[in-house]
Amino acid sequence: MTMIWSLVNRTQYNLLGFTNAIIMSPRITNPIIMQQAYKLCDLERNNTMKYMTKGVCARSIQFEVQDNIVKSVSFDGGCAGNSQGVASLVDGMNIDEAIKRMENIKCGFKSTSCPDQLANALKEYKANQ
Repeated sequence: MTMIWSLVNRTQYNLLGFTNAIIMSPRITNPIIMQQAYKLCDLERNNTMKYMTKGVCARSIQFEVQDNIVKSVSFDGGCAGNSQGVASLVDGMNIDEAIKRMENIKCGFKSTSCPDQLANALKEYKANQ
């Protein structure tokens, strides 16, 4: 992983958006290594993470955590009002409190929701710390 990060860190690409740096490298072809490298790149850069959602309208959630406080949450896609509301409500909240309040929330007949996906993203962030 350190070698991958060094390779990516020397590039001029925008790591925050996962663009080109790893995908364009002919040396890295294993999709599992690429997925782990994506996570590594995000966690190494200002404690920012981009989480690819599953089962909801929003395509991804990006957020930052500083001293266990959730900051700068943004949803890519989904219901604009709800996404902005959730992002505003959790901004400045303790990561454990945010997880506790949002996990297991459902959206209609779906088994998950955007808040639930954010809770999953925060859990994954904590697991990778």
